[in-house]
Amino acid sequence: MGTSTSSNGPNGGISFDPPWLVSEEEDGNVSIPEPESPELSFLDIPTVLRPNDIAPRARYAPARKALNQYIASGNRNVLKKALGAYSRKGMGGASRLAGRMSLSAQNGANAVAFFNSFTDGKSNENSQWLKDLLNANVSQTDIFDKIAAKISPEVGSIDENSCRDSITQALIDLEESDPNFDITNLSADNIQDFLCFFLSNEIFNRVIIDIGQSFERHFSVQETCDRKKEMREYISFEVKKQVANHWKSDTYITKTAISQVLQQIIRDTFFIFEEEEK
Repeated sequence: MGTSTSSNGPNGGISFDPPWLVSEEEDGNVSIPEPESPELSFLDIPTVLRPNDIAPRARYAPARKALNQYIASGNRNVLKKALGAYSRKGMGGASRLAGRMSLSAQNGANAVAFFNSFTDGKSNENSQWLKDLLNANVSQTDIFDKIAAKISPEVGSIDENSCRDSITQALIDLEESDPNFDITNLSADNIQDFLCFFLSNEIFNRVIIDIGQSFERHFSVQETCDRKKEMREYISFEVKKQVANHWKSDTYITKTAISQVLQQIIRDTFFIFEEEEK
């Protein structure tokens, strides 16, 4: 996946929230009607950014130290400590981190709306677009890439590539897990599984981008592959529990409502990591 290579991550002494962080109201360009629905209230999800909240110096040092120990030992308890330290000190806590990943939540909501637009044989712009794509002479991965680009529009964020890669990978994972996979007719269970795959990928990518340098230093290729695989599996395990707790497909009928609950899932997943760190 394109986001598997880390950067040096953001420094301390700056705002936790980058200036390009996308407003939750900017849903993208997926053409889906928005029915009216009541406002949903979720606690602790930041809707107003506070640029004066400054990240501490050496914000990632505890997380990087624990991650190095995890890669060397394979100890899952140390991995939990690394993820908890990343969330608590490195990113300012689970609630702020959920806000930082608002683009992930928005694109997850776009994906749900996109897939739901094909239910019951609906005929619309998206269904015709997908029909033409499936009739073209392209590979399945190319189809998934084009769907990802359709769902995740360009908004000027450095997280865009991660979102598109995560959508593609989630569709690959969904196809591999379901012998009856049909992109034109995903069931409610399929969509829930897609969200598990997508959010797991996004959380993994976020951590790798910010503190993943440890995977590229001092360890063999085999150690790196093994530890990344184990890390993905642990993140996926926790995400699935939160999706099962929070996702009610018949309740969230607008993209705004879906985005809110996906942010809550991200937040509560990192709350679990923070609890494990204590």
